[in-house]
Amino acid sequence: MFEFLEEKRKKKNADQVRTAGIIHQFHYDFGKAGEQESYTLTQEGNTVEMIVQKIGSDVPEKRGAVDRSAFNILYRVIMEQKIYLWNRFHKNNSMAVNGYTFSLNVKFENWTLSASGCAMRPAGYDAAHRVLCDCLREIALSL
Repeated sequence: MFEFLEEKRKKKNADQVRTAGIIHQFHYDFGKAGEQESYTLTQEGNTVEMIVQKIGSDVPEKRGAVDRSAFNILYRVIMEQKIYLWNRFHKNNSMAVNGYTFSLNVKFENWTLSASGCAMRPAGYDAAHRVLCDCLREIALSL
């Protein structure tokens, strides 16, 4: 019975992301305590502003305008890697000390994708995370 409900949730998320419209804001952070990476892209009029932070390192914050196509690339990654299935994943292992954390928030025209975890990750996270990070780091090269 629970498998049926899980499949129903996945289908609903897939349907919602297909009709979500364009991305207006994207935020993803991840890492262990004192070693966090954070990527934020926000539409400011006709410009997309990107902020990259590497907390716990000597790397200074980077910020600046990136091409609007960055949102199209992120949308494609969300679809191809099925990151939309992470929606409503908010789990925390309270027994973990200094565990790996992540937080994702994507605001579309008609939908918001939200997920987070502390010492817990959704199915397929590791592979999708690698692809998403490669994409974000590539976009950040233009800063």
